[in-house]
Amino acid sequence: MKSFGFTNYGGPEVLQEFEREIPTPKANQVLIKVAAFAINPYDISLRQGKFSQGQPLTTPYYQGTDLVGQIVARDANVTDYQVGDWVINRRAKSGYSQYVTASTNKIMLRPLTLPVPIAASLPSPGIAAYNAWYHFDSVKPSDQVAILGVTGAVGSLLAQIALAAHQPITGIANHRHEKVAREFGIQNFLAYDQLPPTSQWQHQQTIVFNTLLGGNDHGLADKLLAPHSQLISLNDTAVQLTTPDVEKITVAYRRDLTDQAAFEFWTNYLTERSLQIIIDQVRPATLTNLRDAQATLAQHHFGKQVLTW
Repeated sequence: MKSFGFTNYGGPEVLQEFEREIPTPKANQVLIKVAAFAINPYDISLRQGKFSQGQPLTTPYYQGTDLVGQIVARDANVTDYQVGDWVINRRAKSGYSQYVTASTNKIMLRPLTLPVPIAASLPSPGIAAYNAWYHFDSVKPSDQVAILGVTGAVGSLLAQIALAAHQPITGIANHRHEKVAREFGIQNFLAYDQLPPTSQWQHQQTIVFNTLLGGNDHGLADKLLAPHSQLISLNDTAVQLTTPDVEKITVAYRRDLTDQAAFEFWTNYLTERSLQIIIDQVRPATLTNLRDAQATLAQHHFGKQVLTW
């Protein structure tokens, strides 16, 4: 089978195509024939060596965390999934492959009404959005909630969680994305590049979620937040605040939070509702397309990059 990865850190040009043996499912695992995989900002940072702590690579690193595909084999102990089932998988690596094995606590059934590109794009943003809403904050009906980057993958999923919970929100994005935001059901939209001339919108929000790639909001959260409020950030970017008594919370790894719990949430969500994630491009899984997709994602973009086998 084919896999994509790298043997040196650097730009998109370090990505290579490798030939590997198709893996065999171990205990409580299934073998998935991958139909599509999504590119995440994490993939770019990893390829650039931002998490290497100065350690050189000794073997090829096979990239990819989010994918959708069909089960073609399973361990004898697996009874809750069948050969032929379509599943969504989140993994540590090797998702840019034609086949992967996965433990059953790392997959969820893909509803056949969910388009393949959206299914491939759901895992990491979906888990981040679920954890941010349910485990890093406790939103009350009286809260005024704003989401910075509301049309991005995590931001849009956060918005859909909020709206399903009947929680009004203010969605914030570029003015060009207002139509998309309103298609999500967001009634109160604020364009960060066309802010109202009056100050009536300032210091009204009791909870602000910052889902922006890189986290740099150019001081907007500080203007939005009311005193005694919370800033929930999905990145580690340091934000300087002048608003008094703001609690800053970073959504990060916690041992008690499992992918399985998030997948159960989205499984239940999808039994009652549709799901939207903006997709920029869907292209065949070639080395050229992968390099281009990662280069596009590292620049200003709108929507997910998805590759299909």
